[in-house]
Amino acid sequence: MWGHAKDILSIPGALKATLDIINYFRTGQPSAAQADDAINKLGSVKSALERFAVDALELTAYKDLHAMTNQLNIDLRQTFATIGPDPARAKAHFSEFNFEIQQEFLTLWEGQRAGNQLDGLRNTPELLQHLKKLPPTVREKVAAPPWHQNLSNLLLQAQAECENFRNFYRTVEQLRGLNIALNNYADHQIKKGVKEFDSLMDNLRAELERA
Repeated sequence: MWGHAKDILSIPGALKATLDIINYFRTGQPSAAQADDAINKLGSVKSALERFAVDALELTAYKDLHAMTNQLNIDLRQTFATIGPDPARAKAHFSEFNFEIQQEFLTLWEGQRAGNQLDGLRNTPELLQHLKKLPPTVREKVAAPPWHQNLSNLLLQAQAECENFRNFYRTVEQLRGLNIALNNYADHQIKKGVKEFDSLMDNLRAELERA
């Protein structure tokens, strides 16, 4: 995840070269080669920071995906509780909590609920671009790519089928499976990204000590 950000490790050396040039000016004239080297290294600082920002945005995308899928579990609590190994119990739950289930879908796009979070993610290309390459465990749950459109379609389809248990159950089973797969993927990527970031910071501290 932090492949681009590794350029940030060049910053301490670039700053040292620049400080060396400043000290040369204090005591005499630096050579043209030394001046050019310092200018090139200082120019790399901006590039390194830009690349670091890109990789940081990738981690933000996974965090937003994780937050949205967690929120969906909360917002559709009674809906997802319908899914289970016992058909009779599932149908009884559907009948008993049908009003609550319909309300869950009616309020899904309000405030900070999952529907709004999904729309926010879909309408932010700089985040969505990092969520295009999905592992097989997620791709197999996506009936019709892209995943965010498939998820949105399933939400709308489930809402439209709130009065038909058979169709509702089939759709919600797909919806729940996709949400779980996305949540697990985002969780894995966040943990991986944090671990890589910690390693990157350790290397940066070592470079600062050497500079």
